[in-house]
Amino acid sequence: MKLEMLKEVSPFTMLQLETCVRCAHCAEYCPVYDVLKKPQTMPGGRVSVMLKMIKGGASSWFTFYRLRAGKLNEIENHIKSVYECALCGRCMAVCPFGIQTDKLWELFRKIVYNFNKHPPVLKEVDKFILSTYNAYGVGNDARAMWVDYLGLDNVKINEPSDIVYFVGCTSSFKAVAQDIAYATSLTLNHAGVSWTLLGEDEWCCGAPLLMIGDEEGAKKMAEHNVRAIENLGARLVVSACPGCARVIKQKYPSLIGRALRFNVMHLMELLDLYIRKERISLKGIERDSTLVTYHDPCELARLSGVIDEPRRVINTVTTSFKEMPENRRDVRCCGGGGILQAVNDELRLNIAEKRVKQAKALEAEILTSACPACKITLMDGTKKVGAKIQVLDVVELFARRLGLM
Repeated sequence: MKLEMLKEVSPFTMLQLETCVRCAHCAEYCPVYDVLKKPQTMPGGRVSVMLKMIKGGASSWFTFYRLRAGKLNEIENHIKSVYECALCGRCMAVCPFGIQTDKLWELFRKIVYNFNKHPPVLKEVDKFILSTYNAYGVGNDARAMWVDYLGLDNVKINEPSDIVYFVGCTSSFKAVAQDIAYATSLTLNHAGVSWTLLGEDEWCCGAPLLMIGDEEGAKKMAEHNVRAIENLGARLVVSACPGCARVIKQKYPSLIGRALRFNVMHLMELLDLYIRKERISLKGIERDSTLVTYHDPCELARLSGVIDEPRRVINTVTTSFKEMPENRRDVRCCGGGGILQAVNDELRLNIAEKRVKQAKALEAEILTSACPACKITLMDGTKKVGAKIQVLDVVELFARRLGLM
């Protein structure tokens, strides 16, 4: 079964791999290689490792490295390089051959997972997501407890509504990100729309499982979430998490084997739409001159194409907005993606440090993003750098200027 999976690698994929391994154009754009400077961590180096596995047959390749004197840890280091990647997609954006490297990294991780060679820490993560239905390994009945913690009133949970707000694991369980859920809820209420939470019926979106390589586990999450959403008759799913929004919109149809019966939007798309249609009034809004900058989440800008919407939202609440360098589709990753924190947290922080220093050089007072993982990582980066920059999600900034929180 395992070797059969290697045989399923298409001739076109092999052509892409053979092309990629001979080119190092994207290396200077890779945030991981920029920090580690190890050949196996550049995209082409990662491909070289996987080509050896695919051509030789992974089982014999693993055995070869185990038998070589003094090379007992080499296989583990090579495998680790497959996961020392933020899955930011920047290599794809700059590839002169148009290779969709994001699909290659997904394939590599699926192959490694299939051979049960993924890092031990990810085996634990995989196990507790499958057993607790969330990325933090706690009882899923606590998923909506933030509603009570933050004092929200009259919030629907698992009730028929036009809109399902898919909160995501990070904003549900991580205290530092729960203000994103709070601000989103207040803003949806302010817009006067019919919306609901799924509560404990919301399971992990499955994105972390795909990042580990567990496609079957992600399929289980997708089937459950789609069933829960469709049972409520919702016409729209909105999430403030780019990872959740992207996996539901882009991956769920193939995972469940059919089209979704609802639309999917990131919160920035919905807020921008409501502002332009005057569903949300800007009368009396506090628009000040505080210098605000914005970090594009990789999954939102580069991988989902949502670029102008958050900027339009930001510009409704400030008279002083300044772009970060390396922005939009060319955004420099903050390090918060690809389940990198579990694999190599020091690497994540070193990548974040470089991004925060760019914001500091702008003399920004507020650094915004539109992703819970980005917010947490950039906050960690400001602590590492010692920068006095306030890090907020765009919806938090917007809700504060509206006087909602």
